[in-house]
Amino acid sequence: MLRSRVLSTINEIDEETWDSIVGKDQLISSYMYLKAVEESGINVCFCRYPLVYEEDKLVAHTCIYKMYFEPDIFARGKLKRFINLVRRIWPNFLKLALLECGTPVALGNTISYAPQADRKKVLKIIVDTMEKTAKENRIGIILLRDFSNQDLDFYDTLKSHKFRRLENLPNTMIENKWSGFKEYLDSMRGHYRYKIRKRIEKFEEGELTVEITASFSDIASELLRLWQSVFEHAREYTREILSEDFFRNMDSYMGDKTKVVLLKKKDKILGFALILMGSETMKFTFMGLDYEYNERYCVYFNTFYNVVKLGIESGRKRFDMGITTYIPKMDIGARIVPLYIYMKHRNRFLSFLLTGAVRLMTPVRDFGTRRVFKERIEAG
Repeated sequence: MLRSRVLSTINEIDEETWDSIVGKDQLISSYMYLKAVEESGINVCFCRYPLVYEEDKLVAHTCIYKMYFEPDIFARGKLKRFINLVRRIWPNFLKLALLECGTPVALGNTISYAPQADRKKVLKIIVDTMEKTAKENRIGIILLRDFSNQDLDFYDTLKSHKFRRLENLPNTMIENKWSGFKEYLDSMRGHYRYKIRKRIEKFEEGELTVEITASFSDIASELLRLWQSVFEHAREYTREILSEDFFRNMDSYMGDKTKVVLLKKKDKILGFALILMGSETMKFTFMGLDYEYNERYCVYFNTFYNVVKLGIESGRKRFDMGITTYIPKMDIGARIVPLYIYMKHRNRFLSFLLTGAVRLMTPVRDFGTRRVFKERIEAG
């Protein structure tokens, strides 16, 4: 017999019980990560935590939350200009309430299963819980996100619940095959290695330094300022709005599972990257830049290089480099990883219109190929 329970805060369950079914590399599903996000005051209306029990044994859980969704988030060209024009008169045009299964500040799905769980039955209970929560809160759109190709055989069962599978922006991933950063550079074809070395030379000529720290609460306000600068310059994707508390909580709750890569000129921080250190996967989450110095010292590119260096030196098997800014990431050896979402509107007719609109506005990009390394081809 399966039964469900919904928590209104992660504090209603103890850490040991919650984490007992979380995969060792799934930091975004861990108790402390979700606690840090919940207490950060980011732009979500509420979080809920559906739990599924078999008798008294916890066999599954996830995180759902309400946000506002703009189907045109990926739109470009004339369509985007038209929507922006309409919003000058009607600011809330195409801004829709959404109940989402995932986490608002990281890529990846957050559904965790115990090994003995009947995943198909559990998934139905999660969907039923989302339906009920959406109805109670007058939310029309329901979405489960960030599934890769190997997930589709199972999660396509969501189609029987009237969900439609849509392509999301793809992720990027680097598989670690190197024992050091020099070996990584030496494995590259000359064109790509030359660009990296020239940018590193600019960085070093400016007498910039790199500092990696697992303690960054005291610089939370500066990290937020630099992140906001990137947010304001973003053209591909803007969604979550962070806070000082987010950075403080990541430090306080996640301990040595989070690190910040700081790029500094003397005591001034010119750039940073916030990293989640899983046991096998290193996850690049957020970055910040001081654009006044960026071009002069290639701060943006050197942030990527030092993230890769950290991953290699820490012995992680793979580096999750995240979505957007695909060309710079492919130039350092990242491969494109397709991701999918499952979406529906509780009104069947509106569901058809909504998913059609999302497909229309989501760009289909051919990333081509990159022969970055001497012995293998990186394909998009």
